[in-house]
Amino acid sequence: MRKPSINEFRHVCIIQTAFLGDVVLTLPLAQAIKNYNPNIQISFVSTPVAAGVTISAKAIDYIVTYDKRGIRRGFDGIKFLAQHLRAQEVDCIISPHRSLRSTLVSLLTGARYSVGFDKASLAQLYRRRIKYVRQHHEIDRNLDLLQAFSDYDDIIKSGSSVAIDVHDGDKSFVESRLIQSKISDNTKLVILAPGSVWETKRWKEYHFANLAAMLRSEGFSVVAIGSEDDKDLCRRITGENGYNLAGKLTIPQTLHLLSLASVLVTNDSAPTHFAGLVGTPTITIFGPTSPIFGFGPLGVKDISLELSDLKCKPCSIHGAKICPVKTHECMENLYPKQVYEAIQSILPTD
Repeated sequence: MRKPSINEFRHVCIIQTAFLGDVVLTLPLAQAIKNYNPNIQISFVSTPVAAGVTISAKAIDYIVTYDKRGIRRGFDGIKFLAQHLRAQEVDCIISPHRSLRSTLVSLLTGARYSVGFDKASLAQLYRRRIKYVRQHHEIDRNLDLLQAFSDYDDIIKSGSSVAIDVHDGDKSFVESRLIQSKISDNTKLVILAPGSVWETKRWKEYHFANLAAMLRSEGFSVVAIGSEDDKDLCRRITGENGYNLAGKLTIPQTLHLLSLASVLVTNDSAPTHFAGLVGTPTITIFGPTSPIFGFGPLGVKDISLELSDLKCKPCSIHGAKICPVKTHECMENLYPKQVYEAIQSILPTD
């Protein structure tokens, strides 16, 4: 089958309804298309939770929220989404998401061209299938989908660094919160993101608390962030008088806060990729998972920390609720001193 130029399409829809971090890592795909041809309309299908990050991406023209586990769950939800995209006259679908749900949406939309990975469920239903290369970083894997077009090389050359736009009101809100917390020196601001939906991907709470105390003793301001579910965890880590913004910031506001910080310390989770969008140096702590799966930070100053000599590691691509060997040694034996030394290696010395 002939490979078309992407310029033959008026309205491209990208489908990525996985975790929040996966959505962030798909944004370079949208940016590359928009850089190459600004006239192509780009819709992006994601979950309601991820809408906050897609709304900040300049390359995306239309955001379609798909509540796949709520009001739009099941086959009726798939048909509803497909009908909506058909009404928007989407003529090309690119789906980094490999689920059966995404494949069926791509089919039922009736777009004249559809692209997915060869590892997707019912991949044969896509008009063009691209090899899923496990060794590639997730950003590069998603960009690989552009191999479905004859002008792939030129699209890639146009660049894929994501342009972010945060509303002035969100910037003012964040900056006022920092002023209220008496934080004025951004060169000494460290953000901690201790949460994760996967229990085993969380660095130990007491390690985070000890690191926070260590940083404060050296004159750093420490702010904890996370979702509403992380509020109590962050409170315990920062202490009653600490700066805990968990559950108090939208995603655009979180992006702006990160842009003001000197460094982020986080688990292998979405904040790693948020920081990548705004260029904040990041220390990502990998426990059961590993950057070899393609989800590590990519910044020049970014550091991935892990105990790579453990026989049981990595145990999975996502982690688990309970450590399979019952020791959680990968997180237990990675100490605050190691993380603090990594922070020192990133921050400029006086």
